[in-house]
Amino acid sequence: MPGSDGSPESAAEIRRLLASRKIERVVVLGANGTMGFGAAALFTQAVPEVIFLARSKSKAEEGLGEAIRQV
Repeated sequence: MPGSDGSPESAAEIRRLLASRKIERVVVLGANGTMGFGAAALFTQAVPEVIFLARSKSKAEEGLGEAIRQV
């Protein structure tokens, strides 16, 4: 049952709400950094479309390469 401000009351309610939504696209900012390409590698296993963003196209491509090596 949501709180008076519409927020969920418990962690279980939050999990239920998140599970009820289908995530089709994830955008990873800073995709060439260690955390960025690591997170992106995990997302590629669960989400149909993962977009890599970085300061430049070449940096985004570097992150993509690193993510591919991790998977």
